Amino acid sequence: MPAKKYQKPRKLFTWFGLILVLLSSACGGGEAVTTEPAQVVAPVVVVTEVVIQVVATSPPPTATPQPTPTPYPTAPAAWDPISAPIYYPQVGCVASRLHILDVAFVASVSTPVRLYRSKDVFEDPGVRELALGELVTILDGPWCNMDWIIWKVEASDGEKYFVPEGNGEIYWLLPLNPFVPSATPNW
Repeated sequence: MPAKKYQKPRKLFTWFGLILVLLSSACGGGEAVTTEPAQVVAPVVVVTEVVIQVVATSPPPTATPQPTPTPYPTAPAAWDPISAPIYYPQVGCVASRLHILDVAFVASVSTPVRLYRSKDVFEDPGVRELALGELVTILDGPWCNMDWIIWKVEASDGEKYFVPEGNGEIYWLLPLNPFVPSATPNW
């Protein structure tokens, strides 16, 4: 009999193990548990765009001061050739701003100024036109021809001609600034 005593616990353990298996399968534990090693997946990096930004780490250079240009000598601010004093050198003729030995410049932009061989500028066809700003030196005169003031001048080519100063409304020749000594031509 002693053999029977020990058989009951074995049957009990067998039945108990069977019940545990059935209960674990009923509760969702019926899947087999495997102890396979886990699969290692290396991360994949895909570069789609590279951005480079340059950042200045030193301060910007300072601006170099520009030298101040030396101003050219100019006439006093009050000089205006139109406001030069006028006078009437010929009775019954228009006013003049020029005198003998003055240097005059061509100031007309609307009417061409011509050089003539004679004092009769209305009959003479003229030699050539003076360019705007061209200088002439007054040598002799003035004469009045049909109310125009006519002067004998030395042109830049060294030749002597006659030229009208103006007609009373328009002055083709104006006195050059007398305050600038270097403006006198050397011809």
